[in-house]
Amino acid sequence: MSEFEIVPSGRLLGADIIGFNAADKPDDDVMARIGASLGKHGVLCFRDQTLDEDQLITFTRCFGEIESYVLSGYSLDKHPEILIVSNILEDGVPIGLTDAGTTWHSDMSYILAPPAVTILYAKEVPVADDGQILGDTLFSSTAAAYEALPQDLKDRLKGRRTFHSYEAKHARRAQEGKSNRKPIT
Repeated sequence: MSEFEIVPSGRLLGADIIGFNAADKPDDDVMARIGASLGKHGVLCFRDQTLDEDQLITFTRCFGEIESYVLSGYSLDKHPEILIVSNILEDGVPIGLTDAGTTWHSDMSYILAPPAVTILYAKEVPVADDGQILGDTLFSSTAAAYEALPQDLKDRLKGRRTFHSYEAKHARRAQEGKSNRKPIT
């Protein structure tokens, strides 16, 4: 495995991993370095990757067990670990999940032990005629948001827990669609 460089974004989150080939199964030392960088920067961008499905799955497994998305109809037939996110329609039918970025969310927060890592692999990124890259995948730091809270609010939150239910979320959305009530935001 060749050497690679970790270049911090200079913001609250993010670093670019330069010179790393995710198609090569990394050894334990490399994964320890990547893991430490992920812990420090929260979001890592591995640029210029060309992976087939098996390579993507192998690289993803380096971070732990893979969880499959609850809506299996948007997963690859031969690779159910891979969820397709797309705005492309074929014969009027979406080829993938179309609403993946419509709300702020934390991936798979509805399961008891959500995965620590989400891997996004862009095969095609929309680009406008003027060359402007489109799309709106954004990341936020909940740790930084918490740190920015006033102390009295931190004190009120101390020891509290919340529970996210996928079924309840979608049942509520269905109910909201049938009523004149506006959702609480």
